[in-house]
Amino acid sequence: HTLGAGGGSIAWIDAGGALRVGPQSAGADPGPACYGKAGEEPTVTDANLVLGRLNPDRFLGGDMVLDVEQARRSVSDRIATPLRLGLEEAAEGIIRVINATMIKGIRVVSVAKGYDPREFCIVAFGGAGPVHAAELAAELDIPRVLVPIAPGVTSALGLLMADMRHDYVRTVLSTVDRADPGDLDRRYVEMEAEALAQMKREGLPAQGVELLRLADARYLGQGFELEVPVAGGRLSPEAIAELAEGFHKAHAHRYGYANPENPVEIVNVRLTALARLPQPKLTAERTDGVTDPGQALDGYRQVYFNQEFLQTAVYDRSRLRPGDEITGPAVLEQLDSTTVVWPGQCARVDAHRNAILDRSQP
Repeated sequence: HTLGAGGGSIAWIDAGGALRVGPQSAGADPGPACYGKAGEEPTVTDANLVLGRLNPDRFLGGDMVLDVEQARRSVSDRIATPLRLGLEEAAEGIIRVINATMIKGIRVVSVAKGYDPREFCIVAFGGAGPVHAAELAAELDIPRVLVPIAPGVTSALGLLMADMRHDYVRTVLSTVDRADPGDLDRRYVEMEAEALAQMKREGLPAQGVELLRLADARYLGQGFELEVPVAGGRLSPEAIAELAEGFHKAHAHRYGYANPENPVEIVNVRLTALARLPQPKLTAERTDGVTDPGQALDGYRQVYFNQEFLQTAVYDRSRLRPGDEITGPAVLEQLDSTTVVWPGQCARVDAHRNAILDRSQP
């Protein structure tokens, strides 16, 4: 689920006088007002800079200097003054609005699918993700945030590590009681042959390809489907019955109820072909139990939390070691991102140098 909530998202006031953020974006050029590239619109990055959550002198490791005064002018002229708000109040409002958009997106992939977000961990990556993740976790009552060692390039790393995958689909539109196992099996076999031929053209041997059968099913008359797994091998009437049972369970999990007496319609049959590619081994570092996060301390600055500035410790994340623990409020700075640790939270560095943010123990 994707939404427009990047650091370049522009804050604006709608015709009714309400503060809005996005989906318009300043992009990278001209970018946020603080980039100094003639951009005049206030953005999420400008708001974070005004609140002290970003370091104007160490953006991209210091290769780019941000213009704090331009950010302040932009937020003041375009948002604070028209809404009769203080500068920091307006900047905090921008962050709250964009956070609400992200919270809605998280709910789409959790609550709306029958999952309790309180049972999960937020994995925050990208340049701006770790700036907002701790606040999102607090709003959703999610107990933990994991920030990878290099959040700004985690997507690129994932692309390099991803398995090869192809998806195929055939439309069926048949109720389970009228479905012909032989016909469905023929469709799956056709897709499997197509998948193996495509993988072969890409230089991947058939024995290294995993074939997963799926089906889109719904109650007859519904306008939406749920994806359910289908047994491999030659299909039988029993396998079709298992498909229907799997749909009932999936429906109950997603929506809280099921109607086993209702006819189930198979809309599509699907096939996912996966070729597992070699993966790098991520080694864990040992710690002798003696830690000293103070050796990574760069100093202190005023950062705005909950309508007030607080004296906040600033750490160079590259100098933190496994086992180090930091109590918020704190800011962890690195070349490709910034992690904000809120008051009432603690951050620890695990054996893989991920930063794990948890609620502080009472």
